[in-house]
Order: sequence, then structure tokens, then C-alpha cells
Amino acid sequence: MKSLIGAVTTATLILLAAGTARAEMYIGGSLGHAVTVPPVAEDSVNWWNNSHYVPGNDCGSVGCYSEQDPSGALKFFAGYQINPWLGVEGFLAYLGSYEGFATDGWTEAYTTADIGSLGLAAVGHIPLGSGRVSLLGKIGLHSWSIEGNEQIWDNWIDDGASGSFDESGTDFMGGIGVNINFGDHAAMRIEYEFFRAETANTEFGIGFLSVGGMYRF
Repeated sequence: MKSLIGAVTTATLILLAAGTARAEMYIGGSLGHAVTVPPVAEDSVNWWNNSHYVPGNDCGSVGCYSEQDPSGALKFFAGYQINPWLGVEGFLAYLGSYEGFATDGWTEAYTTADIGSLGLAAVGHIPLGSGRVSLLGKIGLHSWSIEGNEQIWDNWIDDGASGSFDESGTDFMGGIGVNINFGDHAAMRIEYEFFRAETANTEFGIGFLSVGGMYRF
């Protein structure tokens, strides 16, 4: 992973050096909804339940279910547009709050988790027509974190316990979208992004659909 990060950094410096007079900086923010992405949705919500609470059982056979809390998600971003076709962008995103429940008939487990992401991506643009509208695609790396609480209740002994957890790592992300320009400075962006993460227990993905605005300097 260190070599990959180094390669991305080197490529970014080369692209910056090749910039044209069109280069410009921008900032922006987006609001939307983030969901776990099939076929890893069950793992992404219930992986703590599976690995910590119900050893040896699978959620598909013990009556587990998962429920996503539609509390919304948001992102702040800042970038450098090298030319009409290529830019580099950094971002900070809150990818929502999630809930999971699992039971084997005797033991019940309940998990809540908040997911965040900090990353850097290369952004490619394909201008359409006059250039007011452009398609965009991005690929990059992000540092993700999961923080949450867990509760377990044993109906056999009528007792339970609770605790907290904190996991983090670095993985790939990517996205596609549309950029709509309103004059020289303001623009609207519609995006779908995918954030991948892998832990010692499982791998999962979060899909983020958002609408936002940006301002060019």
C-alpha cells in the first residue's frame, strides 16, 4: 500500500507540473444518502455481529437482519483543475450511521456505527457541447474509519454487556457524475461514489449518491 500511495503522489506531481493556464482551484460540498452496496451489504452491517457475537453462525441461517438509519451523508471537497479534462481533488466525507441486529435464538446483538472517509482522487472530465455540462469520473485512495457501539444480551442468563469499537484503514474509492457550470465560478455536481474497505474480518462497500455545489477561484 505504501508503494501505491507513493505512485499516486508521484503521478499527481507530474500532472500538476503539466498544468496549463486554465488551471484553477475550487471548493464545494455535497449532501446525499449513503447505503451499503450488495452483495456485501449483509457483511458491512453485520460483520461485528458475526465475528464477535454469534461465533460459528451465519446471518443467513440464524435470523439476522440489518437496518440502515437514513440519517443522511455529506462531503466537503477542494480541488485543483489542471486543464478542462483533468483535476486532482481531496475530500472529507461522513458516510452515514448504520444499525445491525443479529440473534441465534438465545443471544441478541445490536450494533450502531458511524463511517467516515478522508481521501484524494484524480478526476477526469469529458466536456459536452459548449462545455457547460461535463461528465466526470474519479479514482483514488481514501482513509476510512468506523466508530460505534455494541450491545449483547444473553436471554439464557438474563444478562448483557456493552462496549465500543474503532476500526480504520486505507483502500480504493471511485465515482462517476455530471458537472453543470453556471458561469465562470459556480457549478452544480451530481455524483455516485463507491468507497471500499477491508478489515481483518471482512470487506465491504459504501455507495454515496449526492448533489452539491462548488465555487471556482
